[in-house]
Amino acid sequence: MGPARAQFVFTIPKGLRIYFRFERRLLGELCRAAARTVITVYRAASGRPDAVPGMVGAIQTFGQLIHFHPHIHALVSEGVFLPDGTCLPLPKLATEPFLKLWEQEVFALLLAEVTLTA
Repeated sequence: MGPARAQFVFTIPKGLRIYFRFERRLLGELCRAAARTVITVYRAASGRPDAVPGMVGAIQTFGQLIHFHPHIHALVSEGVFLPDGTCLPLPKLATEPFLKLWEQEVFALLLAEVTLTA
């Protein structure tokens, strides 16, 4: 049996949402940024640079009031899988490492986009 699952919701500040409204291809990049965030934190927590978490992410572009609100919903394993197929459970992790890394990922994504279009 595999590890338990957790739900993550990756959101972005309201002021940055406009960039994703008119450049829809960035939504895929946003999903990849969420995956990189989870992989980086889980590898650090497990002490295994070869560990891979299980993750399924879905892009959603509206909020409760049907306004444009791009964000990622993800189901993530509460452990990692090692190359030999072993499942290594992780303890409950603090949210701060995820938040800090997610912010860095989103800003790096937008800065790269500005650099490409400039």
